[in-house]
Amino acid sequence: MNLALSDEHRLLRQTAAEFVRSKSSLKRVRALRDSGDAAGFSRDLWHEVAALGWTGIVLPEKYGGSGLDTLASVVLAEELGRSTFGGFAITVLVHNDNIGRRSLGHPGSFRKGVVVLNKRFDLEKGLIVEGRIQARSLTNRLQNWRQTCAGIYIEGTGTGPGTAILLEVGDPQWRKSHIGRLRLDTDFHFESLDITGSNCATVNGLDDAKEHTFRLWMRGGLMELYVDDLLMQSFFYYSPSGRIGFISQESEARFSQLKFYEMNFADQE
Repeated sequence: MNLALSDEHRLLRQTAAEFVRSKSSLKRVRALRDSGDAAGFSRDLWHEVAALGWTGIVLPEKYGGSGLDTLASVVLAEELGRSTFGGFAITVLVHNDNIGRRSLGHPGSFRKGVVVLNKRFDLEKGLIVEGRIQARSLTNRLQNWRQTCAGIYIEGTGTGPGTAILLEVGDPQWRKSHIGRLRLDTDFHFESLDITGSNCATVNGLDDAKEHTFRLWMRGGLMELYVDDLLMQSFFYYSPSGRIGFISQESEARFSQLKFYEMNFADQE
């Protein structure tokens, strides 16, 4: 893959940078916060993003996309990641290229998307991530429903695996939640290490199309995930790079109202 930016890539970067500067001022963020809008995002802003073609940037033009390459998606992700609108970049990027492109190009494969934030946090000191998650299944309820999920990714260091939490979407009676290793260098290879299901006392997935709240605690190699203030699982994560990501598989997933709290406990003598 050629990583040199073309004139088209530079124009995209400039356009996205100008868009973020003009549309995500602190004043607008506060206005959205104070509006009390339950959606948690600006519909007008979303329509502008769609008009620019960013919700399907690498989809072929014959399917309504922009027909650009993977590097264009990376350029867009970098610039949108500078936005102060919680969940804005995540919503745009999970919505578009990796999900649709794999389905159209490889009919037998599952549609997957992973978006990793640019910022690196000190997970040894601790981090709390909270927000809202909504996942709508893209599969036939009678076929491949087990592959429909959304979740959170903790990137590993170097070429090592990261840690993923995958929450299946569907009927609470049947769905499960998985925690395990995830390698992105081998096209999304997930190895489940722990499973919670219907016989467990903890949360086991997400309701289809319902908006849930979530809170993830991470510190010193251990983590706890809560969904709707109920414990999903306590587990460990692998040597982290400090970057956090969000996952969608066979679902249209939306992560919104994201907040990040870095812990700062005083050292104990």
